[in-house]
Amino acid sequence: MSRLYGLRPTLQPRPLEMLVGSVCAQQVNLAFAFTVRARLVRRFGTPVEVGGHTVYGFPEAAKLARARVGDLRRMQLTTRKAEYVVGLARQVVASELDLDALALRTNDEVIEALTAVRGLGRWTAEWFLARHLGRGDVCAAGDLGVRRAFEHFYGRGRELSEGAIRRRSLTWGDIRTRRALSTGGQAAPPEAA
Repeated sequence: MSRLYGLRPTLQPRPLEMLVGSVCAQQVNLAFAFTVRARLVRRFGTPVEVGGHTVYGFPEAAKLARARVGDLRRMQLTTRKAEYVVGLARQVVASELDLDALALRTNDEVIEALTAVRGLGRWTAEWFLARHLGRGDVCAAGDLGVRRAFEHFYGRGRELSEGAIRRRSLTWGDIRTRRALSTGGQAAPPEAA
């Protein structure tokens, strides 16, 4: 990271896209998560012709809300993950969850709102804060990559609790996200499978 000093990780521009991507990444390696997510986008997204090639925009919540769990299962999402994606989309469509309004809320309020959604845990909420809202004062202490980096650099190889990692990261103030990304980075979440 030293040769890229000062560059920030890119942000996910759309909140639903960020959250569905997080569900796809639960308990799997990122390569497989990207494959499953790409299948979902090709099946439910909006095709657009660009330079003679078809690319797909991320699906709208209404389209995902109408999806059948069986359709998502055929894309290799687990039954639970398929239910989480459809359930999340339905909450957005029914205005039970206003993803855009989360930008105006505190970190704790965002975590509370997102973890109330079936299938979304603290890992997803913290990455949402960091990678969608661009909040620098977050440390996704449940992230496997972040945990391993903390254990290596600060725990002398000992396993550290999420609480210990969060306490250690407090000394970094509002650059916690950047520091955590530079030491570990987004691995598969410890949430539901």
